[in-house]
Order: sequence, then structure tokens, then C-alpha cells
Amino acid sequence: MKNARTRIWLTAVCFAASSLAEVSAQGDQAAVARSAGDTHRSANVFLRPSTAEISNPATLRAYLRTKDEVHHSRYAQRTNRFCFVKQPPRSDVEGDTASLWMIWHEGGEILDSAGSIGPGDDAALRGRSEALAKSINLATDVVESKEQIAGSTFLIDRAWVDNIINACKTTGRTVSIAPLRKTRH
Repeated sequence: MKNARTRIWLTAVCFAASSLAEVSAQGDQAAVARSAGDTHRSANVFLRPSTAEISNPATLRAYLRTKDEVHHSRYAQRTNRFCFVKQPPRSDVEGDTASLWMIWHEGGEILDSAGSIGPGDDAALRGRSEALAKSINLATDVVESKEQIAGSTFLIDRAWVDNIINACKTTGRTVSIAPLRKTRH
């Protein structure tokens, strides 16, 4: 019953998130959870990242290919949507940095993304490393309340997930990655 409710919730969340306006065009497990579950971070302050800050299509295609290799899936053969939303650093924590959250709708994951690649960086390498990094799996890593986290380094409460998804709806930048077409010779 719990898995059925989780699937229904995940389907509803992904469906709602898919209504976002579309625009064409790493990672230790505990760090992701601490950053995600940190209640001291300005929970409701999110920014729309510029296109220069987010992963480019080549990086996202490499991300999908790696996910397919690891999980024996076929995500790269269909259209995938990613939403990016930026969470500013906490002003009361010295050395804190912003988080660039990437929601992968079809895969049901949230990742604290490294974002865009710099000149001379390898998009395939970045995509692969992000695909292998710990992400928040919306089907298995989300619990109903903060109390249920009980010291876990990877569980996230549903309110936090809902907050990130709502931020993506209102502030985020969505990128659609079409499947690569095979060329005929």
C-alpha cells in the first residue's frame, strides 16, 4: 500500500512538474541530504538560473546515457525534461555556496547539480559524473515528516521536495532533451 501511495504521489508530482513552461535547449550522498534537508537554509528563496549556469544539452545527454548503462533503462531514447532552480547560500554560514537543484522529471530524481561546464571541460565526463553521483530518488528517499528522517543521511521530507518542485514551477528553468535520432548511412 505504501509503495502504491508513493507511486501515485510521484506520478502526480511529475505530472504537475511537467506543466512547466519548457525551454529548448557531484556528489556525496550525505552532502546532498544535508544540503537538501537543512532547515536553516532560506527555504523559500529560490532564483531562476541563467542558461549559462545550467547543464547544457550535451551534458544532459551524457547523463541520460550513463543512467541507461547503469540501470539498463532507455531514457535516452525518449524526450526527458529537467528543471533547474538555484538556492542562494546561507548568509549566516561562512563559506556556504549556492545550490543548483536539478529535477529530472522522467527519472524521478533531484540532484544538487554542478551546473554548466567551463571552457575546455568535457560535457560527457560531467554528465557521467552527475549521473553516478548520489541523487534524491523521489520513490525511495522521501518520507512524510522530518521526524521520520531520524538521523538518516539520505532521507528527505516530503515538504522539502514539494518546496523544490513548487520553486521549479514558479522560478525554475526547464530544459527538454529530445532523443538522439540515428543517422542512416
